[in-house]
Amino acid sequence: MIKADKNNILGLILAGGQSRRMGGLNKSLATINGQTLLEITINSVKQQLKKIIINSNENLKNKINYNIEIVPDKIPGYLGPLSGIFTGMDWAKENFPECKWIASFPVDSIFFPENLIEIMIKKINKKSQIICVKSNNKLHPVFALWSLDLIEDLKKALLNEGLRKIDEWTKRYNLEIINFKVQKIDPFFNINTFNDLEIAKDYFCKSKF
Repeated sequence: MIKADKNNILGLILAGGQSRRMGGLNKSLATINGQTLLEITINSVKQQLKKIIINSNENLKNKINYNIEIVPDKIPGYLGPLSGIFTGMDWAKENFPECKWIASFPVDSIFFPENLIEIMIKKINKKSQIICVKSNNKLHPVFALWSLDLIEDLKKALLNEGLRKIDEWTKRYNLEIINFKVQKIDPFFNINTFNDLEIAKDYFCKSKF
């Protein structure tokens, strides 16, 4: 088992999607109460981890007021979240020698628990390779902790096998699942459409008062 703590986990915000169901609008720049989804996500992740990068194929540096590195996909072609996770792993190998785990956060799910990393760390056991979340009987594998030891396996799956589906890859490994209850809103509610954005706006504004 590779022990995890907040000093050896890299926070990876995945903002590299094409947002097809929102007419090509970069979802990370959609706003709620004057903040972009990217800014909301950064603020939430910063409360849990010290080291953060953003995976995006668009230069967002002038869109945020944070000194956070933006890293495009290591493998071009918009290959999906697995490519983003590999990009984070590759960056960590080169730039964060203490890193043992990658914690991935999609930019379009802003209601995740404020102690998510703490909960995930407690779930790690001797055989753990991936820790992911579940709510409302649905797995959310983009919210996960990934052992950096999986980097070469993931690289081969992407380049040699052409694998794209995240569930197809995670089922090969010791996958620990954490169940979360749905209360007023699913903590992993995903903003895919303009209607989803309106639902998120309504809940976000109510939850702040």
